[in-house]
Amino acid sequence: MHELLIKAGIRDVSKRDARANERLLNLMKYILFFVAAASTVWQLSFQNHSWWSFFLLSAISVSWILGTVYTYDCIQALTGRSSPYYREFYGELKKDFCIALLSGLSLTFIINISSAVYSLSSIDIAFAGFPFLLLSVYDSFALQKRKIVGVRLPKSMTRSMIGLQLFIIGVFIYYLIQISSSAFAPGESLWIQITLLLTALCLCVFSHQMVFILTKQRMEISPAILGIFESIKMSKSVYRQAGEMAEQWNKIVFDKKLEQRKKKAKKHKR
Repeated sequence: MHELLIKAGIRDVSKRDARANERLLNLMKYILFFVAAASTVWQLSFQNHSWWSFFLLSAISVSWILGTVYTYDCIQALTGRSSPYYREFYGELKKDFCIALLSGLSLTFIINISSAVYSLSSIDIAFAGFPFLLLSVYDSFALQKRKIVGVRLPKSMTRSMIGLQLFIIGVFIYYLIQISSSAFAPGESLWIQITLLLTALCLCVFSHQMVFILTKQRMEISPAILGIFESIKMSKSVYRQAGEMAEQWNKIVFDKKLEQRKKKAKKHKR
């Protein structure tokens, strides 16, 4: 009787956890829709300075959605509600997040104690993302030395990543100068700063993820992100397909490693 009560209690807890998780995923789905809509409407309310600036900012504004997803994924991992793989991954990034936060707070403190009046033309929000950019470039250079099953990544791939990151750093600096020069209205300045910060965050997470995958010689999809995609009808199969591709990649790596071990064993026998 006692065992039956325990089992019933476990089932009740599992059902409550499942319902709570479903509510959280629904909330995240609406948050993502809200973030995407708010960012788009906010940007469209600005005066168009030039067509290339509009398209450039539109391209990097994808970071509003990605940044929200990464933030949710990070919180789930650091609170123990993700897989061990992602708990370890975000555990490595905690130091980077702290450095970026401290740099932003330090600049805000300096601006506040100075004689200058604080305004949205201050660059403290965007500047908090600058360490993320530098860390992403550092990880991309580190990729050049990493090997997967004894083979380095193609130079064209790592150089393209570094080139893209250096280009974004150039964009970052350009807009920081423009913001400091009061070239934008306060609302526009704030949107650009948030966009730059989120872009830097996304680059940092993506670059470190590449390094982490090659270090572990294994790829996994995030259960937290999978849950979000599964809750959105139009994208249900997208992330699951990515998971299938990851499994195929892991199998190829495993087979290559097994083949290498067999070759080494044959050499030792000789």
